Amino acid sequence: MVNKAGHGPEHQKRFSAEAKIRFLTGLLLVTAIAALSFGRVDIPVTQVMKILFSSLIPMEPDWTQTAYSVVMDVRLPRVMAGILVGAASSSSISSHFCQACWLWA
Repeated sequence: MVNKAGHGPEHQKRFSAEAKIRFLTGLLLVTAIAALSFGRVDIPVTQVMKILFSSLIPMEPDWTQTAYSVVMDVRLPRVMAGILVGAASSSSISSHFCQACWLWA
């Protein structure tokens, strides 16, 4: 397929690998923050961020103990487990794909 400039697909500008990694990392962070915020007990995103950073930066808590417990004891372990399981699954799939490519070559 030729574009308007007369160049084929090999000349089309593509996103660099670094740009793709930055975009996907940002998307992962936004999704993780949303997962920490929404649920049976809705906690505002700003409050979730304050709760997360309270262990790094000393600050006066303006949230309830229930909100802190929900974020740190329930949702954060689930989100982290989901991220780790997803990463392990994707690396497993890619290794099987590479093995299949070597066997079929």
